[in-house]
Amino acid sequence: GEDPALWREAIDDALRTAVRRRTVADVPVGVLLSGGLDSSLLVALLAEGGHEDIVTFAMGFEAENGEDGDEFLYSDLVARTFGTDHHQFMIPSARLSSALVPAIGAMSEPMVSHDAVAFHLLSQRVAEDVKVVLCGQGADEVFAGYDWYAQIASAARPDAAGAYADAYFDRPHQDLTAMLRPGVAAGHDVSREFVRAHMSAPGAE
Repeated sequence: GEDPALWREAIDDALRTAVRRRTVADVPVGVLLSGGLDSSLLVALLAEGGHEDIVTFAMGFEAENGEDGDEFLYSDLVARTFGTDHHQFMIPSARLSSALVPAIGAMSEPMVSHDAVAFHLLSQRVAEDVKVVLCGQGADEVFAGYDWYAQIASAARPDAAGAYADAYFDRPHQDLTAMLRPGVAAGHDVSREFVRAHMSAPGAE
């Protein structure tokens, strides 16, 4: 209910503070620069804060089904605008499959992001150049950047679990069961039951 201008000012202050806290070491700072809003904003805030040795990294993939596998056009534009030391990395499709097991082994917890393996490969390469790196991961979760957030938030209470499942579950329980050995999968949809119980608990909104 507050003035939107106050929210904008508070977010601006919070972002600047977050960047400042993570760049206290007197070493070159890197940014995983996709060319999207979040990572581009990080580069701009670093430059505005007086950092002159910004190193940026962008990754791309092979084109698939006529769709470009990289967004170098945008990351290059940001890098030129702020004069960063920019590096591009193309990740062949064959490397993704061979890096799957090492990427899973490096995870501190299960991750469902489709680009987790690519980030693992990129991080290995980035670590050769810089020890401090910022990225825009997590911004969509904080700022409701995904279109299904609004759908879930606007769903009536009895329909909330279904709206959540439609957004986050990529296959029905019977399809998952068909992929596993007999006796491994539960006989009922445990995931939907968990979500339904969580969203119907007292105080859930």
